[in-house]
Amino acid sequence: MKKLTFILGLAVGLAVVLHVRSAAPTKKADLVVFSYDRPLQLYAFLESTQKYVTGIGQLSVIYRASGQAFKDGYDVVRTDFPQVTFYSQGSNPAQDFKSLTLKASFESLSSYIIFAVDDIVVKDTVDLGCCIDALETHDAYAFFLRLGMNLNYCYPENRFQPIPRLQQEEDDIYSWYFSESILDWRYPFTVDMTLYRKKDIEGDFKVLSYVT
Repeated sequence: MKKLTFILGLAVGLAVVLHVRSAAPTKKADLVVFSYDRPLQLYAFLESTQKYVTGIGQLSVIYRASGQAFKDGYDVVRTDFPQVTFYSQGSNPAQDFKSLTLKASFESLSSYIIFAVDDIVVKDTVDLGCCIDALETHDAYAFFLRLGMNLNYCYPENRFQPIPRLQQEEDDIYSWYFSESILDWRYPFTVDMTLYRKKDIEGDFKVLSYVT
């Protein structure tokens, strides 16, 4: 049974508090961000990512705008972040979301990927190369950047949740088993800054039906 590994940090709502020691990594992870009518929040996310996160390969945004004002806002974001690849959903987003997600996620050379949404803010430094090294060293399924020892309340369910039995793997890195956990600690598939191997998720992404 694979263990799930995360970096110890304080997660408040969808804010991400990260601090991973620096190294000289050679591996990079792609980052795919989903955004709908929130160019301002997307700007803040990209700005914080640019400031704090290293080890990003291809950075892509799949966005949807319901009106001209939002389209104009996304144009500003595109201008200020020219290194980011933007994919605009069309007039029938239910038809193009899956194809755009597959294109943004799996048509690059990186073997790793992180998904995010536009209302996340990264608040401290993180080196994705170190996260990849830990993922492989400890044979984990994923590396959860949003989870920490303080996460004893599940906001979607509006109730408290126990911290699972944790095993320390490195100075700031712990692992746990889904089978021993509930709620946020038993939720393997998330778009809240979790690192995956592409080979572990690509098959499901191609066969499942999903829209936005």
